Amino acid sequence: MPAEHRERISDSMVEYWYKVKVGLLAVFAQRDLVHVTPATAGTKRPSRGMVSSVLESASKREELALVRGAINRLPERQRNLVREFFCSGDPLPRVAARLSLDRLDARELLNAALSTLRKDKQLRRLVA
Repeated sequence: MPAEHRERISDSMVEYWYKVKVGLLAVFAQRDLVHVTPATAGTKRPSRGMVSSVLESASKREELALVRGAINRLPERQRNLVREFFCSGDPLPRVAARLSLDRLDARELLNAALSTLRKDKQLRRLVA
């Protein structure tokens, strides 16, 4: 996103899109959010830290599920573009070329997808 546009976005929207991007990266990397350390692997009774870690992981999984669901509800072309753009980290023109889209069409599709995601009531819960 160009710097001049980034400056116009409120702090809450920056946080919102950061969560969306982190969520997308985790979804597409298929990361396991529950990490078992050697110190906690064989314990029968979870420590407070372990409980809070599990609760935090559950919360992250819930957030990822919300992000995944919102993306899955997008029209197919928008969904494919969002997945490819956020997952690859490539610039939009390169992603557009891979998806056989004109650069302008890709920009319009991405803007439409992001507009739809901004309006998604379930995703808005992440910001609240």
